[in-house]
Amino acid sequence: YGFILTLKKITGLAENWNSLTLQHPGAKDPVKITSEKGISNCNVICEFKRSYISEDDANTDTKIRLMNKKKKVAKVHLNLDALRKHVDSMGKEVAYNVTLENTFQLNIEFLFSIDYFVVEKDQSNPVLKREESFDSLASAESDQTERVVALKLGPGSLGASFANSIVPPTILSFLPLPDGSQGPLVGKVVEKSELIRFNSYDTTMWGLNRLKECLQQTKSDEFRELVFLLPRSEVDPGKDKQLQQEEEVVQQQEKEEQKEE
Repeated sequence: YGFILTLKKITGLAENWNSLTLQHPGAKDPVKITSEKGISNCNVICEFKRSYISEDDANTDTKIRLMNKKKKVAKVHLNLDALRKHVDSMGKEVAYNVTLENTFQLNIEFLFSIDYFVVEKDQSNPVLKREESFDSLASAESDQTERVVALKLGPGSLGASFANSIVPPTILSFLPLPDGSQGPLVGKVVEKSELIRFNSYDTTMWGLNRLKECLQQTKSDEFRELVFLLPRSEVDPGKDKQLQQEEEVVQQQEKEEQKEE
C-alpha cells in the first residue's frame, strides 16, 4: 500500500523551541518546521509505501520523531494497519490527534490525517497509479453530498455519546434524555455519523473537548444548526475497533452507575 500522511499541526511544544526538525518515513532528510508560542502549523505531507508481504510488515509501526538542535525531543509510533482499517470503516480520510512521547513532561499533541491506496507489484508507472487512486478518492468524495444531514435543534441535550479520541466528533451511541424520551438526533442520523459543522463553525478538526465547550456556550440558544456526515453504510460488519472499545467502556460505566443507584 501507498500511504499519504499529512502532519497538520503540533501543539504543546516548549515556547523556546522556535526551530525544529521532523523525521518521518516519507523523507530521507529531516524536514525543518517552525514553532511560535508552543504551536507549529507544519502541514507536512509524507508519502511512503509498505509491502505487506509478510505478517511482520502489517504489524510494523511508522515512527515520527521531533528534533530540537539535533536532539530527539518527542516521538510517536503509528500502527499503519490499524489506521488503514479505520479509514476503510469510516469511508474517508480520517483525522487523528495523538500524544507524543517525551521526557519534558509536556503534553505534545500531533494532529494528522491519513489515506492510502493500493500499489500493484508490477506497476510500470507509479505516478500514474497514484493519480488514478486520487481520481477514485475524488469520486468517492462526490457522494458525500447525499450523506450530509443538516439539522436545526433547540436547546437541551443532544442525547448522544461521542467518541473520546476521534476527529471530527463521531457519534458512538444514543442516550435517553433525563425524562426517558429519545434525543433529537434519533431517527435523523445514525451511529458513526460525523459532526462536520456546528452553526457557522467547521468542526472537521474538532476534538470532543471543543464540542463540549461549544455545547455549553450555546445551551440556552433558541436553536443550533448541526450538520452531520452519515457513514457509507449503516451496517458495518468490520466495526472500527476504537469505536467498539469506547462503546464497551460507556456500557460498563452505565452498568456501574445503575449499581450505585
